[in-house]
Amino acid sequence: MASLAAVLAASLANATPLMLAALGETLVERTGRVNLGVEGMMAVGAAMGVLAGVETGSPAAALLAGSLAGAVLSLIYAVAVVILGADQIVTGLVTVFAGLGLADLIGLATHGAPAPPLPRVKGSVDAVMALAVALAVVEYYLLYRTWLGVELRALGESEEAAESRGLRVVRLRVAAVVAGGLLAGLAGAYMSEALSYGRWYSGMTAGWGWIAVGLVILGYWHPLGVAAASLFTGALFAARPLLPSLGIPAEIADATPYLAVLAALATAATLAPRLGVTPPASVWRED
Repeated sequence: MASLAAVLAASLANATPLMLAALGETLVERTGRVNLGVEGMMAVGAAMGVLAGVETGSPAAALLAGSLAGAVLSLIYAVAVVILGADQIVTGLVTVFAGLGLADLIGLATHGAPAPPLPRVKGSVDAVMALAVALAVVEYYLLYRTWLGVELRALGESEEAAESRGLRVVRLRVAAVVAGGLLAGLAGAYMSEALSYGRWYSGMTAGWGWIAVGLVILGYWHPLGVAAASLFTGALFAARPLLPSLGIPAEIADATPYLAVLAALATAATLAPRLGVTPPASVWRED
C-alpha cells in the first residue's frame, strides 16, 4: 500500500507542472491562438524560481518569481502576435529560444546553490499539486458557466463574429496569453522547487513545455480532459524508473513517456473527427 501511495504521489507530482502549463495554453487556444513558447516560459520560471529561492530562502517567493517571469516573457508573444499581428508560430519559436537562453543566464547567477524545498503535507502532497487540480475545475467553470467563458470561446471560433458583437478581442487575447505565461512560469518554478529539489540545471524542462502543448490537443481543448491527459502523462513519467527492472532498455525507458504521448496524440487525431470534436476554429486559421 505504501509503495502504491508513493507511485500515486509521484504521478501527481509529475503531472502538476504539465497540468499547469497545459491549462494555461488551453486558455490561449480557446481565444484562437497557439503559443508554442511554453517551453521557454517554463525554463525561465524554473531558473527565476531557484534564484529567488536562493536569495530569499522562501519557497513561496520562488514560486511567485517564477510565475511572474513566465508572465513577463509571455508579453513578447502578446505584443508581437496579438497587437502587431506577427506570425504566431515563428513568434512562439522565438519565445522558446529566448526563454531557454535567458534561463541559462539566470541559472548561472544561482552558482549551483539550492533553493529551499517546497514543503509537503504528510510527505506526499503540496499546495501546488492541490492548486493544479483545483484550477482544472475552476477553468472548466470559467469557460462553460460564465459569460467571460462564452466570450473567450466565441473569440476562438471567429474573430470577425466576436468583433461584430462588440467583444474586446485584443484585451481578451492578451489576458489569456499572460495568464498562460503565468501558469507556465509557475509550472517551471514547481519543476525546479519540487522535482529537482531546488537546484537549477540547464535543460531542466526537457521538452515538458512541448508535451504540455500536446496535452491540450490530447485533452480536446477541455480543462477536465487536459487534466486527465496530464495525470496520465505524469503516471508515465513516474513509472519510467521502474521500466528497466522489467527488462526494457534504459534508453527506451527514458523515451517511453514521450513516445506514449505521440502515440496518444495520433490516436486522438484519428478519433476526434469521428467523435465530432474539433479545435477552436481560429486555432488553425488566421482571421
